[in-house]
Amino acid sequence: AWSWAQLCRANHAFAHGLIGRGVGPGDRVGIAMTKGLEMPVAIHGIWMAGAAFVPLDPSAPASRIAGLIDDLGKRLSKDDEDSGLRSRAGRYARVGMAVGGTA
Repeated sequence: AWSWAQLCRANHAFAHGLIGRGVGPGDRVGIAMTKGLEMPVAIHGIWMAGAAFVPLDPSAPASRIAGLIDDLGKRLSKDDEDSGLRSRAGRYARVGMAVGGTA
């Protein structure tokens, strides 16, 4: 469990990381994550950067995932190791996040 302060720091750090990569209003960032502490941080951080998140289903066919990633524009995506997305459609820049709110 995170404290409110840790959650806020993680949200802001992730949002500023996205902004530093050129993400802003009107952009889309793909997200393929298992349920856990990082998922709401990623979603909120994407919103804080002014962008929209696009959920990516790791169980979808590789061609479908590749098409969605191509439609993202900047080809930024947040995933985790458990999703298996990176090995199936690695044509995007993976956005990192430190767990624990100290990113």
